[in-house]
Amino acid sequence: MKNKTKLNFYFSLDVRRSLVRDVTAKISGLKVGLTFLRRNTVGIGYYNMGRPIFQDYYVSNGVDYDATQAFVSKKTGQNVDVETRVQLSMAYISLFYEYRVLAHRKWNIDLTIQSGFGQAYIIAYNKANNRLAPGYPHHIPINLLEGSVLVQYKIFTWFGAGAGIGYRHMLNPDDYVTSTFNYPIWILKFMIFPGKLLNVAKGKEKWYR
Repeated sequence: MKNKTKLNFYFSLDVRRSLVRDVTAKISGLKVGLTFLRRNTVGIGYYNMGRPIFQDYYVSNGVDYDATQAFVSKKTGQNVDVETRVQLSMAYISLFYEYRVLAHRKWNIDLTIQSGFGQAYIIAYNKANNRLAPGYPHHIPINLLEGSVLVQYKIFTWFGAGAGIGYRHMLNPDDYVTSTFNYPIWILKFMIFPGKLLNVAKGKEKWYR
């Protein structure tokens, strides 16, 4: 009989696709933790957009961010219509809990919930001359909750892959942050089982079964 109380080390690469201001963005991350009672995993993760997204506005119409003060006519003192580029990105650390709803020799279905904290990065500048708006780059602390369901397949004894869907909900009171990052997520996950890999290397288990 297998020991259900045994702790196993958990490691996965987590690649996510989501929308940020209706633009598709890639969010890459990694997760480490411990699996206990065979179906429960807890741990910590780190996620980063890496490549920011860009959107163009005209200052007179762009009310989502405070960049207008950078583009005031010296002659009239009035705001002028200047095309503005906004660059958006974010990074965060998360604590997660994963529960295995369905366990099969090859297939698994997991439910995951995680709570994260980090920063959103916003840069606004004049597209014509690349002048930054005063106060930018602007860093906004963020707090979030994410829930997801994943279907996973064990390709080898020591390696598996999975895919799933979920939703990211920002807990910030800032309307701009919530409207920017509150979106569904699509997940592609790669898992390495260090204990199994070590057993394969020692010849105690087959690399594939």
